[in-house]
Amino acid sequence: MKKINRFIGSASSIPLSFRYNTDDIIDAGDSFYDATGECYSALFADKKKDDISFYVSLAKERGGPILEAACGDGRILIPVASAGINVTGSDVSEEMLRICREKMKDLPDQIRPKTGLCRADLRALPFRQKFRMVFLPYNSFNHLLNREGQNACIRGIHDALQAGGTLVMEVLPYHENYDRALMLRKKIYIPEKKTKVVMYSRLEHDKENCRHKVHWFTQIKKRGKKPKRMITTFTRKDIPLEVVIGILTGTGFNVEDIFYDYRRNTEKGDKRLIIAEKV
Repeated sequence: MKKINRFIGSASSIPLSFRYNTDDIIDAGDSFYDATGECYSALFADKKKDDISFYVSLAKERGGPILEAACGDGRILIPVASAGINVTGSDVSEEMLRICREKMKDLPDQIRPKTGLCRADLRALPFRQKFRMVFLPYNSFNHLLNREGQNACIRGIHDALQAGGTLVMEVLPYHENYDRALMLRKKIYIPEKKTKVVMYSRLEHDKENCRHKVHWFTQIKKRGKKPKRMITTFTRKDIPLEVVIGILTGTGFNVEDIFYDYRRNTEKGDKRLIIAEKV
């Protein structure tokens, strides 16, 4: 409770209608994706669309079967499957997989059998020599906070690929603007669920360990029900590009291309997209 009191006590910028006693809070800790599942798509996934065409075009060019590691709610998996590509998704969050399964029900009958899901941690992928491509999109790799976990992830992907198979991964770049006071991040109404969601965030940067922790203060209010209030956290690691390349080459990959935006621009920009072949 001390941690919760520290954040709530400093939250003078939160409107009175949003403030609450610590007894009302669900402290979900690092179970961020499970805790926010009921509103995750509306808050995040539905807004992040700029990379979808990048992955769908690669899927069409190189073909399946494809594994999307850390597929979440199917933000990329569903469009890839809709393009007629055989794709399997894995994720450690059962809640994200549940949401993805619900979305898969809307796929055409001829496509649904080609789409599968598996619960798996990135550090312990259970697949062996099955896939033509593996996608590791957006910030998934940055959630691995130490070299041991990063190495285990890349080894698992290497094992999951066919000979000559391709890994496509994004690694978020370093940003200096980390330490931020409490601020309003999202305020939305989800009509189909008759739900209002208000979310504040606070960021902390651990410069010594190249990590930043994000704290979300979320209120989910449904008509006629008591508001659900949560504190959730997740931590990401800043990983230099040369470190990622070293892990890849040391595991048996050959780096083919590095793109700096989703249009496959090779001049440096604010994205870091790596295409690597299993040697």
